[in-house]
Amino acid sequence: MSRLVRPLRAALVALALAGIAGGACSSGPKMTKIEAPAEGIRLSYDLQAGQTYAGHVRRSETVRDALSGSSMTRSLAFDVDLTVAGPAEGGGNKVIARFKNIDLKWSLPAGTPFSLNEFTQSATAALQGLEVDFHVGNDGKVLYRPPIPDSIPMELRIVLTGVLDVLETAFLTVPERPLKIGETWDDEKKRGREGKLGVYTTGTVNTKVAGFFRNEQEEEIAKLEITEKERSVTTTKEGSHENKKESKATSLFSTSGSYLVSTKGEITEFDTGNSTTFIKINVDWTKGERLAVSPAGDDRQVQSINDPCDPDYVGAEDCVAADEVQSISDPCDPDYVGPDDCTPAAEGESGAAEGEAGAEGEAASAAD
Repeated sequence: MSRLVRPLRAALVALALAGIAGGACSSGPKMTKIEAPAEGIRLSYDLQAGQTYAGHVRRSETVRDALSGSSMTRSLAFDVDLTVAGPAEGGGNKVIARFKNIDLKWSLPAGTPFSLNEFTQSATAALQGLEVDFHVGNDGKVLYRPPIPDSIPMELRIVLTGVLDVLETAFLTVPERPLKIGETWDDEKKRGREGKLGVYTTGTVNTKVAGFFRNEQEEEIAKLEITEKERSVTTTKEGSHENKKESKATSLFSTSGSYLVSTKGEITEFDTGNSTTFIKINVDWTKGERLAVSPAGDDRQVQSINDPCDPDYVGAEDCVAADEVQSISDPCDPDYVGPDDCTPAAEGESGAAEGEAGAEGEAASAAD
């Protein structure tokens, strides 16, 4: 089952100990406008098992308190490696995300019962090396991402939510049909169960094909303009709370490489009755090599090979061919393989000892 794995659990222990129960844009990549294929532009993903992607994320935000009117700023930057692990249980493809190089610059509300330094150190430790499994359909739709446990403190929950949201910026749901310049499509989002404990999310993503280009790496790139509206309701035993989100973004999709190259956008989050958060996010992806994975489809499961003659064996022992093996004919040799039984040497030694004793007795009689 997909999960937030060991590094996060270890970090929670650390938190408890710390006391924290058109043409190219001038600011973007250089691209040359090219003519779109007559049959249309096709968007698809390379989700072969073992395929890897590397992402760099920069996220900054300003939080405005609804009651006091005061604001605070904070930022988060990190790198994330994605590996397609193979088919996911229940459908789609399992993708493993590993987070590293965490750079957290945060602010805390007045009256928070722990220090900013403690929080920054603990939150960074929670994120560094964090490993998450999530599921993605062949069309790029994120089918599953792990929920954040209710036991996570609110401030850390905010950071983790921002991190997990980035998993969805690696993929954008795309239609199977070819697309013309100016064409749009909608994707309906729905996760969780309405009225049940946990988070229930609904939303609509509208995407427009704004242009077709070639970048400096000679990739053919579709420029996409995206708007999104989302509503989420968090239900606990104490009651329910609603949040809303609106966003606009521009993404570049490599049609020749079959992956989402980058996303740059602005998000406004409305935490009803509490705060409004203005977010700017930049995510860049590069396509890496395709790794070998085990038959189980997870690159973390490595098959043990102990035979030095196996072509995939890695070790210090040398392979000895069958025709080079020395023949052992002694049944009592520990390496002997054959039908004969070993006759213990003690039986022969007993007979020899009796002969030696008889000879000694005869000699003694002659001397007398």
